[in-house]
Amino acid sequence: MKNFIYTIILLIIYILSNKAYSQDNKHFLKIGIDFPLQYKVGYEYKPVRNFSAELQFGLLTKPYDNIILKVIEGFVIDDEFIEIIDESFKFGGIFTIQPKFHFRKSYTGIFGQLICLNASNTSTELLSSYFNKDFSILGNMQSLELTLQSNLYQLGLLYGRSFQLNNPHFSFALEFGVSMNINSKNSFSSNRPYLDQTKPAKQLYSELDDELSMLFKQCVFISTVNLIFIYNI
Repeated sequence: MKNFIYTIILLIIYILSNKAYSQDNKHFLKIGIDFPLQYKVGYEYKPVRNFSAELQFGLLTKPYDNIILKVIEGFVIDDEFIEIIDESFKFGGIFTIQPKFHFRKSYTGIFGQLICLNASNTSTELLSSYFNKDFSILGNMQSLELTLQSNLYQLGLLYGRSFQLNNPHFSFALEFGVSMNINSKNSFSSNRPYLDQTKPAKQLYSELDDELSMLFKQCVFISTVNLIFIYNI
């Protein structure tokens, strides 16, 4: 607790010591790509010379859908798992919050990321075989349709360097990032909603969520090379 208080005090002193920082170029709009993950837009606020915070929104879509699955496949031996999650990675929204520390033209930081994957139909046969689960509690397997929605929570590190263009309002940056999965929430539903609310079905879905979460933690390490164009407001 004492260390936390000391850290807050030092941070306040540091911010106050930068009060003379120019009011220019505190706000930045960004657009770019994180290869092989997303297309993104962002807003960055830089209250003091050596610190900034950024919010981003991105889309995981073609051609990154197939590439990111290949990355995951590198950590996974069993092809069945890739088949289970394949449809989910066709499209997704990505939300990122990113504090950064600047030194000259370079910067480093940490980021938290939420990857919301597309809800998709999932093979009950694959799930039953891979996780050794009994889906008979949901009725006739022949007409059973199951939907999977996954939200992945990533924590990462970032290093970047900015380059000023001739126009003082425009610049670009090259970044390298790596993140690891720290948790996930995997929600299931079927074409039999009246059964989804029963206790056995909820228990089954909870067990599948736990199983998938453990697998995502083992395999979802994502490295990216980022190119960003920046407009200084």
